[in-house]
Amino acid sequence: MDSDVVVGKGYYNVLKEVSWALDFLMPQYYNGVIRPLNDGFGPNSPGIDHFNAIIDEMFDSDPTKIVFGFCISDCSGTGTNTGASQAISILGDLEESHECHGGAFFWVVDHDINGSWSNTVGNAMISNVGCSEINLPTSSPHATPTLVPTKSPTKSPTKSPTKSPSTSPTKLPTKSPTHSSTKSPTSSPTESPTDAPTSSPTESPTEFLSESPTESPTEFLSESPTESPTHFPSLLPTPPPTPSPQCAKTNEAFLSLAIQVDNKAANKNKAFLRRFIPNKNRWKTVVKKNSFANNEYFSWSQCVKKNKCYKLTMIDRRRDGICCEHGDGFLELELNGTYDHDMLLLFGCLRCDS
Repeated sequence: MDSDVVVGKGYYNVLKEVSWALDFLMPQYYNGVIRPLNDGFGPNSPGIDHFNAIIDEMFDSDPTKIVFGFCISDCSGTGTNTGASQAISILGDLEESHECHGGAFFWVVDHDINGSWSNTVGNAMISNVGCSEINLPTSSPHATPTLVPTKSPTKSPTKSPTKSPSTSPTKLPTKSPTHSSTKSPTSSPTESPTDAPTSSPTESPTEFLSESPTESPTEFLSESPTESPTHFPSLLPTPPPTPSPQCAKTNEAFLSLAIQVDNKAANKNKAFLRRFIPNKNRWKTVVKKNSFANNEYFSWSQCVKKNKCYKLTMIDRRRDGICCEHGDGFLELELNGTYDHDMLLLFGCLRCDS
């Protein structure tokens, strides 16, 4: 009930402590201290002050985290029965402050005869369906970094040695001695034939290779490349630089965001980029990334007003950061191509971090 979700109460403090794990909150704006049917829900009303307190302290000023609760016909004792047309009017008041919100629920289904209440209110809100979705750029300003070489070394051994030592001499004596003994012996044996080969060749044939090549063939690469290929990425690759886009209007600057998460990010990381609205003293969500896949790379860019204030918030439910225990994650903000190390960007604002 709305009366339980009041600053300072124990239940409120519990919700605030675990808000990082909540997907949404459904306050009952009936039977409690807030009576939108009587007081409305426009700017400066008790209801919108209560609504803003919850989203500012629990949900990083994200109004889509609140689902507005109505009572159809079971709350006459508190005067908070709300018909479909009345609910539409109250949601219209809410949208003066938050054009995109979490929608509505009602009590109780038995009183939604033939779906008349839900259909009427649902049709009135249909124009806001999907308003909280992120419009991803059609082409990322940065290429996804890769951790493997994009090319193999440009030179690799292409051939085996063109000449290798033969296993035995290439030329051997081809015949037995050319002069054999006469048919019948002479009175005494003649001398041993002079043309018989010696017991071993007296000189190695000139065509022989030595036992091991005296010089490595020129086509060989050394056992390991003498120089690392120039196309290898560094250990921690960074997105390749891109030319700084130019905004058409002189009062605008090009803002880009790049996030690389680690391999323990699934359903644990969130990111919000918000713009401060001074006349309403609140933040409006510009980019919302509700979840990341493991090792996901996300990027966004847009021309923004130079005199506006923007704040980036990164939430890590594991509370172990995005680098470097489980991978090399990073976060970058660039304004007109210049990297900004701060999580808070100020454009002409004296103070906007309250």
